Amino acid sequence: MRTIKSVLAISLLSASAATAAAETPVQQPLSPAGTFVGGGLAPDGTPRGGYVVTDDPQPLPPPDDVTYHAPKIFYVNRGGGTYYPGTNDARTNRSTIVSSTRTVPAWNVSAAGWNQVMTCLTTTFSRWNVVITDVDPGNVPHYELVTAGRPQDIGMQQGVGGVSPFSCGVIQNSIVFTFAAVYGTDYRSVCETNAQEIAHSFGLDHERLCQDPMTYLSGCGNKSFQNVAAPCGEYSNRACQCGGSTQNSVALLDQRLGLAEPGMVDAGPTPPIDAGPLPAPDAGPSPAPDAGPGSSADAGPQPQDPDATPNPGDPDAGPGTSDEISAGCGCASGSSSSLPPTLLLAMAVLLVVRSRSRARARASARR
Repeated sequence: MRTIKSVLAISLLSASAATAAAETPVQQPLSPAGTFVGGGLAPDGTPRGGYVVTDDPQPLPPPDDVTYHAPKIFYVNRGGGTYYPGTNDARTNRSTIVSSTRTVPAWNVSAAGWNQVMTCLTTTFSRWNVVITDVDPGNVPHYELVTAGRPQDIGMQQGVGGVSPFSCGVIQNSIVFTFAAVYGTDYRSVCETNAQEIAHSFGLDHERLCQDPMTYLSGCGNKSFQNVAAPCGEYSNRACQCGGSTQNSVALLDQRLGLAEPGMVDAGPTPPIDAGPLPAPDAGPSPAPDAGPGSSADAGPQPQDPDATPNPGDPDAGPGTSDEISAGCGCASGSSSSLPPTLLLAMAVLLVVRSRSRARARASARR
């Protein structure tokens, strides 16, 4: 009964600790609310995404939360729409990004081009517990990735490739914008900008790692989230908005999105299969007790079979019988567990006496 009560107490304490961790407010970003970070054309003329700091921080999930949750829905919207100022909520088209009612026109993209964008996003987020869809889920919790229009459609300057609200927490039901019209048929860049913008809504900053979609750097091929502690910044290193000088995008998304397969990181290495005890080696037939002098000199090491070792009482066995007996009894050779010399002598005498007695018996029988 005491054991059951102890387990229950530990479980309750663990649950309380997890709840407290989940309800703890997160750190405020270094930049004040309303600050636009990044954006504009890169030196090579490529549009770059950015984020607008919001004063709407929300709690983070505890880092040790391995409970399985329903997948987060990412609605990728090429149809545009009308958006209103207010607290971020994809269900009602309200966003802290717009300061007045704004309409974004649909993206006139081919079916093949759209399929490239959707396939790329699905692959990019395949590690995590999310659903990527281009069908409006309606009045259920979801995140909206508006993939259409130009930055001027929501009152932003030319050269901005995308924008998201940002805090050091998770912005529930966030709306992010990727201005697909400025990328033309560069569908890979549309995908990677979408990945960066939605990740901003989960507290990820820009980083200076060319292979990661959170970067402004180019020239290293297709990007994917990297399990690397990378310095924060756009074109030079700077402090990360939420503290420190580096971030690991995979580690942050693991915590904030959850994994596609619950526990696949926390399961640890696969335990070895227990096949039971190993069978004893087949030592083959045992040699005759009296092999005669030198009979095994060239045969190499003998198998560890007690019956295969020379008889210590046999005059032909030669020196070294102590080691062989040790091996037969499972004792370490030369250890304190070896048989004492007096006992060995007694055993030898006994064997000789028994051998002579048997010889006399056989002789009597012949008479």
